[in-house]
Amino acid sequence: MYTKHKPIERMECKTTRKQYDKEFKIHTAKLAFQTGKAVVQVARELDVAKQTLHNWVKKIKRK
Repeated sequence: MYTKHKPIERMECKTTRKQYDKEFKIHTAKLAFQTGKAVVQVARELDVAKQTLHNWVKKIKRK
């Protein structure tokens, strides 16, 4: 026997993305590869996602 189910209500989960200005990105990326610290360590110290900082460093190195 088929019973009709009510649709599951979707819970709204809004995540906020951190936004950084251009100067912060440049300064942080340069700090990561000029000091010789690991990108992961710098990211942790500045509360930035490690993959985000990796991307910034790659962009700075290309220039």
